[in-house]
Amino acid sequence: MRSENNDSEKVSRLFRRYAVLIHNVTLSILHSEEDAEDADIHVWEKVMLCLDEITDVDSQETKALLITMAERTAIDMYRRRCKRMEMEVSLERYEVETYYSTSDMEMENLETELWMRSLPKQYADVVVMHYIAGISQREIARMLGISEGAVNMRMSRARKMLKERWDHDV
Repeated sequence: MRSENNDSEKVSRLFRRYAVLIHNVTLSILHSEEDAEDADIHVWEKVMLCLDEITDVDSQETKALLITMAERTAIDMYRRRCKRMEMEVSLERYEVETYYSTSDMEMENLETELWMRSLPKQYADVVVMHYIAGISQREIARMLGISEGAVNMRMSRARKMLKERWDHDV
């Protein structure tokens, strides 16, 4: 019984501390309040499954873990949504439009997200945290326990890798 009380208290503290942050991360990726709320629920389900791994609710490691969970959950939901959209598009549309005429922003976002997934995790994490979640480089450095220079270097290397990928694909 004592363990259940501790878990309940831990979940309550986590929720009070990080619910808004998690929602902001999922909303920034999904751009839909309803989808973000669905993603939030999935994130909290995942939190419940790994509750024993969270030792300090207020630590930067916990904050980074929850941000990563929110990002990955939202990205997975975004991918599923794009796949559903692709399946719903009728064959006639492809017969009428040329291959190059698509201006679907979500498809471009998906391609960008796939490029991001090609980056090593340490580079992708800082790029997503900064450009998608809107976290400052100083805060990222503090959260990851590295210097601001290291964050800046990772972002610079990630941009270089993405540019090389862009030049190669275009």
